[in-house]
Amino acid sequence: WCLSRAKTLDIIGYSFPADDLELRTLLRLTTRKPGEASLADDLELGVCNPSPDTHDRARNLLGAAVNCSYVGAGAWKPISKS
Repeated sequence: WCLSRAKTLDIIGYSFPADDLELRTLLRLTTRKPGEASLADDLELGVCNPSPDTHDRARNLLGAAVNCSYVGAGAWKPISKS
C-alpha cells in the first residue's frame, strides 16, 4: 500500500537479482499505474548502487525513467522533486 502511493522512492544497495521474484514483482506492480508499462507519472524512483549491471537490471524491470546514482550507500543523497 505504501509503495503504491509513494511519490519518491530510493532503492539503495539492492542489486535486482533475477532469483528474487517476490521483491522484483512487488516493485514492478507498485511503481506503475494498472495496465501501464512505464513508471507512474507522479513517481520519482532512484537506484543507488555502484554496479552498472544493477542499473541495467533496474531499467529493464522498471523502465528507462529510473534515476541512477553510481555512488556507494555511504555517499547516497536522497533524490528530490524539482
